[in-house]
Amino acid sequence: MTSNPGNVNSRNSHLYQSREEYLEKLKQWLDEARLWHGFCAGFPYYVNLQSQTENNTWSPLYPGRLFVNNNLRNQNNVPVFQGTYEFVIPPLWKRIVAEFLDFLILLLIKMVVTFIIIETFYVVSIENYRFESFKKNLQDPKIAMQMSVEILTLELLHRFIVCCYEVYWLKGGPCATPGKKYMGLMVIQVENVVPVPGRSDDVVRVSPCSPLGLQKAIVRAVLKNVFLGVMLPVCFTLFVFRFNRTGYDAMSSSLVVEYNPQIQFQPVQ
Repeated sequence: MTSNPGNVNSRNSHLYQSREEYLEKLKQWLDEARLWHGFCAGFPYYVNLQSQTENNTWSPLYPGRLFVNNNLRNQNNVPVFQGTYEFVIPPLWKRIVAEFLDFLILLLIKMVVTFIIIETFYVVSIENYRFESFKKNLQDPKIAMQMSVEILTLELLHRFIVCCYEVYWLKGGPCATPGKKYMGLMVIQVENVVPVPGRSDDVVRVSPCSPLGLQKAIVRAVLKNVFLGVMLPVCFTLFVFRFNRTGYDAMSSSLVVEYNPQIQFQPVQ
């Protein structure tokens, strides 16, 4: 049975009378598809949240703020928000300024620690680094090796200080180093990150939401300051993925977001 070409042309002209109409239909379909995808992604967490609410596992201590109950914790004893929550992804310049502020604080700490070590434990021989004898000492293999060991020891000590600094501030409570806190940022642990349909690109919906905890904070600090800072070129730390996540953020399941006053984590015990 053969079809009439005239009927086919009439159907096409009826479906797509103009290019603008087709694009409008396509845009409407894409918006509905994104909305349905977001609904499907968040519905299981909504059901879980409803069940947790019925079991009285949530304890709103103050009106207008959400606190997590101590009974709702993961294996690392870290409080977890089981629902989906919206956060704003900060621009990169805020993270750079926050890192610079933390760098200044750490520079002061490292200078004080280095001075104490040099004056108390005599780990470094200052005489080898005097301007008039420095070049001559580098030509002596034994002294050059000693200087290399001293510099490496101080560098490892500095990296250890930086790791302890970040772990202390990121493991729980404020979820932010002083530099990040000043810039209104916080670091959280998330498993799912999806953009919010109909909102700007920097607004995302995350689930679940929790502080990094001790283990994740250690992993993030070591990846950032040891592996990516020492064993690999520094340029590797500048790789930025979706939602402005760096390589160490992706590997430690962390996400840097702007501070949300509705999310208040209790200190990790």
